[in-house]
Amino acid sequence: MAGTSDIGKNQPISPHSDDKITTQPKRDIASNIIEVQKCKNNNASEGDAKVLVNLCDATDSKVVSLTTKLQNVMQRLDKLEDNQKNFQQDVMGKFEDVTSALKRIFQKLDAQNPQQLKKAIMEVMADQSTQTSLSLDTACCQSVVVIHDKTADAGVGTGFVIDPNDKVLETQLDFPPDMICIMTANHVLQGVTQAQIKWTSSSKFNADKVIGCKEHDIATIWIKNPFKGGTGCRPLPFCASIKTAATVYFVGTSADDLPNRVVTGNMSRTERIVKGRPLTECSGLLEPGYSGSPALSVEGEVVGIVTTGTYDKNTVYLISRSSIMKYFRSKKEDIETYLKTQKCKKTQF
Repeated sequence: MAGTSDIGKNQPISPHSDDKITTQPKRDIASNIIEVQKCKNNNASEGDAKVLVNLCDATDSKVVSLTTKLQNVMQRLDKLEDNQKNFQQDVMGKFEDVTSALKRIFQKLDAQNPQQLKKAIMEVMADQSTQTSLSLDTACCQSVVVIHDKTADAGVGTGFVIDPNDKVLETQLDFPPDMICIMTANHVLQGVTQAQIKWTSSSKFNADKVIGCKEHDIATIWIKNPFKGGTGCRPLPFCASIKTAATVYFVGTSADDLPNRVVTGNMSRTERIVKGRPLTECSGLLEPGYSGSPALSVEGEVVGIVTTGTYDKNTVYLISRSSIMKYFRSKKEDIETYLKTQKCKKTQF
């Protein structure tokens, strides 16, 4: 039959496409099929055969119509997907244009008046520090100290109290409870003949022992606990892992020797090689005095130690956890030799 021969030529549709067919056309097709079945069962006459052909043609026409509608829907969906891709490409292109423009602006400012640019950045840093100075737990800030040069009577950097046997470091040292260990960057102590530790209470105490490592730019300062009943601060724990773009807090000493200034930044890269050393790259506007500062996660855990950076480029480099672990492995004998010579009494942190 002419009406039925075209149905077989139609392309098959998706098995899920039938869900989109409206209820009424389904009923019409089913009704036509029932009529065809009735004609077959009653041995239809020639006149009935014409009716049968008409019914088949009508059914065929409705199927073709529904298939066409489904194809139109699929074409529209494809067009929407293409539009979405084009939109994403446009956004990324504009973002790259803005980034490029900002870089050119900074380059021009730096070339024309570097002192003016430096002043503007320092003002932004001061505002940021003021706004975030109370955002961290007070206990974290109390664990951060100023490294002081007794001879020059001036602050030279920042340090922070740690537990050498922190589980993340895997050191397993015989660390007596009445000792205090302070970690900083080794270059902070270059040229310092007598290091002092200055707490937030303004109390200053001479360092008993400094064990430094130029290779990893890490130093630990050891003193007997000078406080009765503990230091009033707890060692800062180390962070096992952190994701790129995570928020970090730099707690350090500003250029005017003010302790516990907090600056907010973000992780840029978890680790990269800079001048042969594995360092963690962050964004952040830091000023001189933050060397040796801890970079803390939102949980108050140490992500790394501030070692260097370019304050006018919003970049900070941290000594990574892997380097800290290497430091303790390389200096373990020196540390244990020193600790054995100390007569220690038990004091709780």
